[in-house]
Amino acid sequence: MKTFVRRLQKAGLMFLNSAFVWRIFSLRWHPWLAIALCALLGFGCPALYGLGTGIPRPRFHDEHSYLLAADTFARGRLTNPASAYPEFFEAEHLLVAPTYMSKYPPGQGLVLAVGQFLFGHPIWGVWLSCGAFAASLCWMLQAWISRKWALVTTLVIIFGTGISSYWAQSYWGGMAAAAGSALLFGGMRRSLRRPRIADSLAMGIGIFVLAITRPFEGLVTCMPVGALMAAWLVGNRQWSLPVKLTQWALPVGAMCFTGGLWIGFYNQAVTGDWRQMPYSLYQRQYFHHGMVCGSKFREAERHPCPRLARYYAEKVMPDETAVATAERVRTNLTKTSVKIVNCGFTGFRTMRSLSQPRIGTFAALAGVFLASYRRRWTRFCWATIGLTLTAEALVYWWHPHYSAPLYPLLYVLVGHALWALGGACHRWPGAREWAPMALVSLACGWALATDGREAFQGFRATAAQCLDDETSRRIGTRNDVERCLLHEPGRHLVFVSYDEKYSVHDEWVYNAADMDSAPIIFAHNLGDEKNARLIELYPDRRLWRASVSDAEKRLDPYHPWFCSSHQP
Repeated sequence: MKTFVRRLQKAGLMFLNSAFVWRIFSLRWHPWLAIALCALLGFGCPALYGLGTGIPRPRFHDEHSYLLAADTFARGRLTNPASAYPEFFEAEHLLVAPTYMSKYPPGQGLVLAVGQFLFGHPIWGVWLSCGAFAASLCWMLQAWISRKWALVTTLVIIFGTGISSYWAQSYWGGMAAAAGSALLFGGMRRSLRRPRIADSLAMGIGIFVLAITRPFEGLVTCMPVGALMAAWLVGNRQWSLPVKLTQWALPVGAMCFTGGLWIGFYNQAVTGDWRQMPYSLYQRQYFHHGMVCGSKFREAERHPCPRLARYYAEKVMPDETAVATAERVRTNLTKTSVKIVNCGFTGFRTMRSLSQPRIGTFAALAGVFLASYRRRWTRFCWATIGLTLTAEALVYWWHPHYSAPLYPLLYVLVGHALWALGGACHRWPGAREWAPMALVSLACGWALATDGREAFQGFRATAAQCLDDETSRRIGTRNDVERCLLHEPGRHLVFVSYDEKYSVHDEWVYNAADMDSAPIIFAHNLGDEKNARLIELYPDRRLWRASVSDAEKRLDPYHPWFCSSHQP
């Protein structure tokens, strides 16, 4: 027995001392194996968290707009025909004429459409984009820092910020644009070292992804890259001009040209003009000025119902002098920088308190700066970040996912700092080899203690939940109305009436891409006389009226005085 135990201990020691185990725990993995692991964790961790805590419901105007685009693309269409009476369906961030479609660029809608088409729900597209960002970030960092520390940095980012943030658990987006930016900067560094068609195509794909997700921020972010690549194309003597043209310029140009054709085709389908973006058309139809600080006041083309007019009136900025505009830009730059730092170094589980400076966050920023300021390429990162933040400060409104193209560069700086930290451990025997795994273990432990606990509690609550409330008639949200009416026979048309004091940021009038076949249609209540036109358009539907106020939300049968044949 003792002999068997000694042999077992000897075999265990041999296994622990084997090159295979040492290779795993030291994180010296093959590059593509590391990318595959990051893709799997980047997708699986947010998916497990979301399934545990519950599929997120859309809460903001923007999310409903993206979901309309997703439903449209999932049905194999680029846009939807406008209704005969578009005034009933006007809502924030939606075009109702000349077609019925989201105002936003199509990138996030395509991501959500993939999830809806493959798995039956758009949220799966969000989680897939998380995996794509994790994989592209690891691929990018392998060109900027050592392969081992590229894997370490990516795993730390996944466990630290990529599981429960609103980028991963809502429909607003962010991950797709960040993935495109990672492809852009990863392809740039590889092409500068040795131009290859595969890297150039990845760079072109990154540019296209930025163009269909965050076109303004993506354009500004691409400007330093374009200037650097132009200087390399003209001044580099390591590679001949034919090699640079065939291995880099032609593949990138082909991807950009093909992407530009598709964007023009999409604009033509939605707006009727290949040069007119849906966003700019929507801005011209409803807003009284442009998005840039200091824009002049103008008359909007469309005049929606009073409730929506109140929403757009809240967005009106006063005419400002040049001094006031400069002060607004300076204030925006300060706030944006603080939010970027807070989000990038401490995560962004919610959007609360992002504008409040935190000592720990700026301590981390100082550490990153001191660890990387001597490196030549980190100066390029700081310059690109500064340029893009300055451009974003010229815009009236900002959220963290607007700056998604910047986050890969921010994580490059984090990677350089961690790499320097690992190099400083050479004083202690063995610490230099085990420091990467220690950092990953700490990040994983933090994720399990926070996100993992919430997901586990969510699974337990779901398993113990009573299903009696599924048939409840209690109305508290728009989702409750949908749930109740889906238990009623037939198809329905709901006219929504709002109290004058009810928040304009809680809109109920959002519909599916194909309204004619939808089981429920939500429309603004514009009065019996105007409602009659819409009722004649849908004569086979049961009529309802939803009364929405802060004190009470009710769903009642709608009995218009002019029609007795639509009794529910």
